[in-house]
Amino acid sequence: MNRINYKSLAFFTLLFSLISSAHAHKVNMFAFVEGNSVSIEAYFVDGKRAKNCEVTATDSTGKVLNQGQTNDQGQYQFSVSQPTDIRIAVNAGMGHMATYDIAASDFGDNSAGVAASDSDENGNALASADINSAELNAAIERAVAKSMAPVMRNISEMRAEKSLADIIGGIGFIFGLLGIYFYLKARKDTQSKA
Repeated sequence: MNRINYKSLAFFTLLFSLISSAHAHKVNMFAFVEGNSVSIEAYFVDGKRAKNCEVTATDSTGKVLNQGQTNDQGQYQFSVSQPTDIRIAVNAGMGHMATYDIAASDFGDNSAGVAASDSDENGNALASADINSAELNAAIERAVAKSMAPVMRNISEMRAEKSLADIIGGIGFIFGLLGIYFYLKARKDTQSKA
């Protein structure tokens, strides 16, 4: 029976840990719109927040709309003057980057407001009863968007989790590298004996 080659075992253990480490530091991002404000949250697969990472927002032509850095919670927020398609990129360094696209239609109609024309006996403004449907729709869209942000964040995090296919693919990759290594080693041993 062949002896265990401890150098080979150490090499592949190191290789596996590097692959796992690289995947664990993959940066993910979630962004949502509230009014004319865009909020993002950046995090790594292992759940750690992407702190002090560079954030760049560009429009569809590549023009930079906003730049900044995430805070200690991996969050960043900026406002836009008018709805437009936006691509947000978070750069966590060492090649770890994530992008997120927001369509102009995600901003909705934020120009509608509620008119205050009546006052109660204390002088407090009361909302007018004749709210038109566009104003009502805009108010509902803003409320739903705000309520859906945590749900969309959870969906984004679930997509980022390792799937069974990713795990099997990684194991297959490692076995493939092992196979190549042992093939080349056997070939070298055969040539040295000849």
